[in-house]
Amino acid sequence: MGARARYVAAGVPLPVVHYLVRRGGAALVDRVVAAAVADVRTAALFFGERVKGLRRAGVPSTGSSRTPGSSSSGRSRRARAAEAWGALVRRMATVQGGGLAPLLGELGLDGEPPGWRAMLPRWVEAAEREAYDHDPGRILRHATGRVMDTLRGRVPASVVVPAVRAAVEAKP
Repeated sequence: MGARARYVAAGVPLPVVHYLVRRGGAALVDRVVAAAVADVRTAALFFGERVKGLRRAGVPSTGSSRTPGSSSSGRSRRARAAEAWGALVRRMATVQGGGLAPLLGELGLDGEPPGWRAMLPRWVEAAEREAYDHDPGRILRHATGRVMDTLRGRVPASVVVPAVRAAVEAKP
């Protein structure tokens, strides 16, 4: 099955598929998928839409020989990388060679920071001060935003949101 058919089957919009095939981005998408950094749809949408925006902003998107390396922890790496695509691509565009694992470490995205859960009550208190009312939903959104600003790329949102929700609900 060719790249065009795989991307369409994965739910990638046709304009993005055409852009990737015309601009040679299909090979990069396939390398990222093979390294288990992202699924086909996520990688295709990223390289078909976001990289185009980065290119327009002056970030070089060609010329890098850096490709994601293989690792036994593909799923956890995928979750971290998906949250930090912009930083990863900017860095990949400026550094030649090597794999994804050293790059994640260099950017401080190589794992959960120790003790982040212990900081949740402080983040929730700050969110309560920021919210203009005491709506639990609003406080949850503010607290989640604060936490994700700090942990984006290091802890998946699927882990952060339930932890923040529990901290908000634990408040008296």
